[in-house]
Amino acid sequence: MSSIKKLAGQTLIYGVPTILGRFLNVLISFGLTYLFHSSAEFGDYALVYAYATFLNVIFTYGTETSYFRFAQMDEFRNDVYSTTLSSLIGTSVLFSAAMVISSGWIARFMELELHPEYVVYLAFIIGLDAIATIPFAKLRKEGRPMKYALIKFFNIIISVTCTLYFVGLCPWLQAHHPDSIFLKIYDPSISQVAYAVIANLIASVATLLMLSRELGQFRPRFNKDLWKQMMIYSLPLVVVGLAGMVNETLDRTLLSKLLPYDEATNKSLVGVYSASYRIAALINIFIQIFRMGAEPFFFNESNKSDAPKVYAKVMYFFTIICLAVFPGRGVIC
Repeated sequence: MSSIKKLAGQTLIYGVPTILGRFLNVLISFGLTYLFHSSAEFGDYALVYAYATFLNVIFTYGTETSYFRFAQMDEFRNDVYSTTLSSLIGTSVLFSAAMVISSGWIARFMELELHPEYVVYLAFIIGLDAIATIPFAKLRKEGRPMKYALIKFFNIIISVTCTLYFVGLCPWLQAHHPDSIFLKIYDPSISQVAYAVIANLIASVATLLMLSRELGQFRPRFNKDLWKQMMIYSLPLVVVGLAGMVNETLDRTLLSKLLPYDEATNKSLVGVYSASYRIAALINIFIQIFRMGAEPFFFNESNKSDAPKVYAKVMYFFTIICLAVFPGRGVIC
């Protein structure tokens, strides 16, 4: 029971920034529907992040879970962090460069052909976030949820602040106080959607800076045998992850292609649908915060004799809480 209490405590700490982030995301979504010039712009914004979920699975290719798995093995304990991070840095640079070079084609596929810069910004965001995955996993593995939570919290604050500044404050100042000093770094020729994505990019850069201590522990050591075993373990997780994203976000990407109206109307409808979906998906908050504490907890408990009983109790309480959260979500929505 003490192990379950520890899991509950860590889940709560991991959950605070996640809950805050989700609710702020809902509030920002409401704000952006007001600040953007049209619902079609919100449709573009929603499409960018719908495709981002698929790309995130590809960029990280299951390495986070694989890291927890192999960090438990004595023979790999000294190499797993450097090997995993070396792999992610290399592939993130490669994948991001490929996205930047192919930004025009990718933008056309995403039906954002007028804004290939969205793809460029997205490439850097996903690449930086992928690299940050393993330092974050290291914090979770070492049982340091407070630092994890604080960095996630500041990531949210930076993203929200920059979004409100670029998308809300600057256009208002441009219209009413064009000589304001706050407009020195603002370019009105850049779209509001682009600035909303740039705000995310700034937060991603800041997050890596806040993880500098963990990144400083990285050594350019690469264990080829370990990496091969990790890939065998993690690549099937990519299929599972992509399947999950199909269930969660494919609808938005298909709507823009299958709706029978003109492009502007289709994107407008995607924007309305996406804004509504974000409110209705609050159940994912609980599941995500549970996973933050559960993954390292399960691997840490795996070698103990009473692990099956502990897992059974965790599943018991998880099911009860889910049953309570589902009707609660309906009341909120």
